[in-house]
Amino acid sequence: MRNILIIYGSSVGQIRKLAHRIKGYLKKDNVRLINVSQVTKLMVMKSDLILLGSSTWGSEDIKDDFESFSAAMDELMLKQKPVAVFGSGERRNYSEVFCQSVNLISERVVDYGGKLTGYGLKVDGEIELNIDKIETFVTSIQ
Repeated sequence: MRNILIIYGSSVGQIRKLAHRIKGYLKKDNVRLINVSQVTKLMVMKSDLILLGSSTWGSEDIKDDFESFSAAMDELMLKQKPVAVFGSGERRNYSEVFCQSVNLISERVVDYGGKLTGYGLKVDGEIELNIDKIETFVTSIQ
């Protein structure tokens, strides 16, 4: 049984709902969901797998509270640790920067020595319309 930490940054609730949906598929593991504003370095270091979720804000920014956590990530915290990244967005209105936070967070994970696992999940619009993508993402991190 793996200890999985799902860290999410959510203002309007979409990423929180997505994090809960992902947790529902990880029944064989010990999964802890936590808002990014409450996570500690020790929680990250004790986890076997970390999932990071954030929406994209503005022209291509990571959500503010997630930006603070992302800036605090360091090599000791993530060195050789498997990390998967997920996000949500609206391709129709923001096609140029659709789910750019997934790419930005993934780059930082690699910069700090983390090992990306699976693929970056990018959910377009309503979660319920993306169940196949979510299931494929969860399979990719098993």
